[in-house]
Amino acid sequence: MLKIRATVSHYIWDDLCDNKHPMYIITSINGVKHEGYVHFMEGLTNSPIVSLASYIAGDEDMSMSENEVIVLDLSNADWIKVRYYNESYMCNDIKELKNNRI
Repeated sequence: MLKIRATVSHYIWDDLCDNKHPMYIITSINGVKHEGYVHFMEGLTNSPIVSLASYIAGDEDMSMSENEVIVLDLSNADWIKVRYYNESYMCNDIKELKNNRI
């Protein structure tokens, strides 16, 4: 009735991940901003460990690196933003929510 979505998964990350298209994460851990493309993400947990490729961590810009990733413990994150590839099916859900704003 209220169109409030609830997950049927044990972990919200199972619902947030798009395994077919690139995902970009921006996060702050202890006040330091980290961003990059999700390379791998640990599953079966509420606060996964994630490796980011083509990343920026604070003042370190490795966005052009082709041989390095950074591994982060997202349980220490102040906040996390997920940016989906434009062709991701996840965008359809977000667009529907946006279009029905009051």
